[in-house]
Amino acid sequence: MKKDFWGTVTSKVISWTGSTAGIMAANGLMIAWLIYGYFEHFSEESQMILNTVTSIITFVMLFLIQKGQNKADKATQLKLDEIIYALETGNNKRLGIEKLTEEELDQIKEEYNLEEDEVDEIKEDIEEQKTVKP
Repeated sequence: MKKDFWGTVTSKVISWTGSTAGIMAANGLMIAWLIYGYFEHFSEESQMILNTVTSIITFVMLFLIQKGQNKADKATQLKLDEIIYALETGNNKRLGIEKLTEEELDQIKEEYNLEEDEVDEIKEDIEEQKTVKP
């Protein structure tokens, strides 16, 4: 399997920035800026440096976090699909459901809003299926 260079870099950066070392580095940068600002009497230049650096970091981190979240969502969806596929009582028509529109998902949700007596019947059917199997 081919390695995804940017995927690997993204994962490592996200992992590092969320670690204690990443938080300590961010705090260290803030302290360095405070010291620099103090000696420069918090000039316009020191303010500009902070604004520029934080804007760039925020912009880049937004995309890194989104990429990481997309990867996690995809992995979770694949795991759920595998569970549905493996269950004999599962509805395999629901595989790939994440590709549907919001309205289509709402319609499916309404199908599952069953009355209490219907839920009891479904539970009884499942129990019967369990007892029939060897």
